[in-house]
Amino acid sequence: MTEFIRGGDTLLDTLVARVPLFAERRPMYDKTVEVPRLSNHLDADVLGSLVPVVNDMAGILETYYRQAFPRVGINLYRHERDSVAWHADRVGRTFRQPAIAVVSLGAARPFLLRPVGGGKSRRFVLGSGDLLVMGGTCQHCFEHSVPKLSRPTGPRLSITFRHDPPPKDA
Repeated sequence: MTEFIRGGDTLLDTLVARVPLFAERRPMYDKTVEVPRLSNHLDADVLGSLVPVVNDMAGILETYYRQAFPRVGINLYRHERDSVAWHADRVGRTFRQPAIAVVSLGAARPFLLRPVGGGKSRRFVLGSGDLLVMGGTCQHCFEHSVPKLSRPTGPRLSITFRHDPPPKDA
């Protein structure tokens, strides 16, 4: 959905100013590498207390999709060299049909989706304020990435709304 929210560039600046962002390190093959982006993962109510419009977005998503999104990930792609490799989100290991809602802010960047294991990708160019929702079996059947770019670009920030795993006794 284009223009899920207006004022995306201002919201990007607000989030960067108010939310601590970190460089994550992950094991990859035989070494540990720094992920080429900055991130933070918060409870939605914590982020909403820092930036109240996040509560409004979560409320709209919860009403429409009829489920709570209590966890929020913030990912800042500072420039064209920041990226995230092909992957499926871990929530797919816990839920049969998870929903992940991504609100993009700042510079337009490609968001790619391809079948698990490879194949032809589908390209979505998300602009500031756009919403993309990966639902149903998407996390089981597809992988996604935000690739590096060959041309200079400004910062892009994604707000990723997620739901929690079901209780262990369910």
